[in-house]
Amino acid sequence: MAGIKVNGIDFVVGGRYRLVRKIGSGSFGDIYLGINVSNGEEPQEVF
Repeated sequence: MAGIKVNGIDFVVGGRYRLVRKIGSGSFGDIYLGINVSNGEEPQEVF
């Protein structure tokens, strides 16, 4: 699954989560689907 790229490089948060795609936004920020790079789980991230 392709992820969000910055300058052609996958965007990884905290060395742990690779962002896949934006799934929404609201008053608290943007919500992204992320994948834990160590175990493949898919938690949602809020930025």
